[in-house]
Amino acid sequence: MKKVVSALICFLIGVSLCYAGSSKEICKILARIRKAMEAPKLEIIAERGGYFYQPKIGNKGKIEASMIRFIADSSGKWRSESEDGVSMFDGKYWWKYVKSKNAYSKQKITQDFANFTKHSFIKMILSGFPLMFTYNENDPDQKKLWDFAKATLIAAKLDGRKALLLTVPSYKEACKMYSSETKEMGSASTLTFKVWVDPKTYLPLQIQMEEKTEKSKDPEWQGAMHIYISKIIKFSLNPSIKKETFLFIPPEGAREVSPAELTGMLMR
Repeated sequence: MKKVVSALICFLIGVSLCYAGSSKEICKILARIRKAMEAPKLEIIAERGGYFYQPKIGNKGKIEASMIRFIADSSGKWRSESEDGVSMFDGKYWWKYVKSKNAYSKQKITQDFANFTKHSFIKMILSGFPLMFTYNENDPDQKKLWDFAKATLIAAKLDGRKALLLTVPSYKEACKMYSSETKEMGSASTLTFKVWVDPKTYLPLQIQMEEKTEKSKDPEWQGAMHIYISKIIKFSLNPSIKKETFLFIPPEGAREVSPAELTGMLMR
C-alpha cells in the first residue's frame, strides 16, 4: 500500500511514477473496485465499443458503440437498459423486453439467481471477458492467465482528467481456443487489461481489454487486434431511485412469449 500512496503523492506534484506492482498491491486496488461493484445500491452508465485491425489484409473497423444503464437497490431489485431493450428483476419476476422484436418474457426466479444475474450484468459492463475484477490469486487457473509480475501502475490522464492507469498483461498465448470436434487448437491470443481509476475514490473511469491473436489457422486473422472499451459515464453508490424504476409495463403492441422463445428470436 505504501507504493500506492507514493504514486498518489508523486501524481499530485506532477511526477509520473511507474513500478512493477506485486499482485498483493494491485489486488488491493481491484478489491476496492470489486467492493463498489458489490454495493447493494448503485447506478452505472457506460458506453461500450471498440475497434479491430487485421494487419495481414489491412482491414480495420469499429465495434459499434452502445449505451447501457444498470441500476440496483438494497432490496435486491435491479434493472438493465440498453438500446435494444430491458432486463429487470422486480423482486419476484425476471422481465426481459427486446425492442427489435417488440416481445417480452416473464420468469419467476429465486433471489439467489437474481443476485447472480445482477453481478453478471455488472461484470459485463465493467470488464467484459475475462472477469479481471473477480481475480483470485489463489485460483491456479487464473494465475496461469494473468502475469502480475509485469503489471504496472502509473499516474496518467484520461480526457484531461487525472487518473491512475493499471495495466495487467496475460501470459503469452494464455487464451487458447480449441475446436470442439477435432480438439485441436484453432487460435491463441494474448490479452492486456487496462483500467483508468479515479485516484481518490478508485472507482473506474474507463476499462479496456486488448486481445492480440498470436496464432490462427486462418492467416487473415494472424496478428489481429481487438480492443474492447467501456467508458464509464456515471458510477454512483447512492443513486436516487424512483419507485417506478422496477415496475415493468409492456410497451404498446408488445406480445408476451416464453423465455425460451425470446432467446430463440435473438438467435435468428
